[in-house]
Amino acid sequence: MKKNINRMIIMMFLCMVVYNLGHPGTPDLIQMRGWKKSISGEFLAFMSTAMFISSPYLGALADRFGMKRIFVLMPFFYGIAQLVFGFVTSLPIIFLARIVAGFVSGGTFAVAFGYVSQLSEKEEKAKNIAKISSAIVIGGAIGKKIGGIVATADPRYSFGLQFICGGILSLFILVFIK
Repeated sequence: MKKNINRMIIMMFLCMVVYNLGHPGTPDLIQMRGWKKSISGEFLAFMSTAMFISSPYLGALADRFGMKRIFVLMPFFYGIAQLVFGFVTSLPIIFLARIVAGFVSGGTFAVAFGYVSQLSEKEEKAKNIAKISSAIVIGGAIGKKIGGIVATADPRYSFGLQFICGGILSLFILVFIK
């Protein structure tokens, strides 16, 4: 069981690297498209609301159909949502992409924490939750750093990279999560 918990912690670290690649390029993308700066807050609000709403539902689906079956889909669909966000210019479609990204992001957290909680012995649960929380923070920071480097060439590149890495990460999850 410890091996499976550690694998999930690693996968969650990688998810956060991938999920945070686009953030540094977002302001430049907004500027490049000539949108008002405040739209960034609107994008974040749509995504955060979707995360809040989706977490309990995707957690329940994972309990019903299996954690891996739900978790494996999350990075793939997040990558698609980010590709749309980075390359489509229609605001209604972009807001829909923000909702999808928030939906699957919320599911990612719900499933990962549920998985670690279910597999952890009672006396190890708090320690394992702390480990996955640390992996999330460190992965997010590394993702932002890499995304910032990639976005200097063109902000859209970081969103394309999220799409590619999201697909690869879903394959890793398929292979390494039991």
